[in-house]
Amino acid sequence: MKIDLPELERKLSYRINLTIKESTILLESMEGLIDDKIVLQEQINTAKKALTEI
Repeated sequence: MKIDLPELERKLSYRINLTIKESTILLESMEGLIDDKIVLQEQINTAKKALTEI
């Protein structure tokens, strides 16, 4: 499902309640971003360790 970020931002800035569907989509997107960040951090740590061992 595609997120209309400008629309969600507008609603949030005007304190308009999001629908359950919009909230769910936003939460799932945030979870995906957090998962991506964790993976990237693990890759950075692995690279740092490899560089210090060289």
